[in-house]
Amino acid sequence: MAKLSLEGMEFYAQHGVYEEETILGGKYTVDVTVEVDIVKAAVTDDIQSAVNYEVIHAIVKSAMQKPTKLIETIVERIGLGLKNHYPHLKEMYIRVVKHHPPLGGIVKQAVIETKADYRKKCGRCSKPMLCYQDRTCWCMDAGVMDQGRLEHLKLNFDNSCLCSDCVRYYAG
Repeated sequence: MAKLSLEGMEFYAQHGVYEEETILGGKYTVDVTVEVDIVKAAVTDDIQSAVNYEVIHAIVKSAMQKPTKLIETIVERIGLGLKNHYPHLKEMYIRVVKHHPPLGGIVKQAVIETKADYRKKCGRCSKPMLCYQDRTCWCMDAGVMDQGRLEHLKLNFDNSCLCSDCVRYYAG
């Protein structure tokens, strides 16, 4: 495993609760770190096998371009973009800094950080797996199996996620 980081990405954006923030905008700095398996990319020396930091930058840039009221929204948007593009990420860390927030006094920065670890163990067989606990997981999508069976599994496995093999076993 390796950690890939993009640090100090700077953006000027119109985020904020107050009207002047959405008009004047402000400076933001974003850091992203993801844990990835680099063996295949290192052996093949192929960008297609790697987590491309140019793609990470594009995901962050896209999230920063859409004005929001809260920097919490920006962090979540970046996280969702990363999970959707790289569904094999095991861990991620995102930090968004809003420089000089308008608080009626001197404040250097407001910061929000989030860290997520998606490594889980199957609730049935204990096999290591990844679970984002979002719409990509079987437990959040009733379309995987009928609602009755889904509820039965959630009760029997204490709302723990199951690996794809166990889900196939129960889905019939």
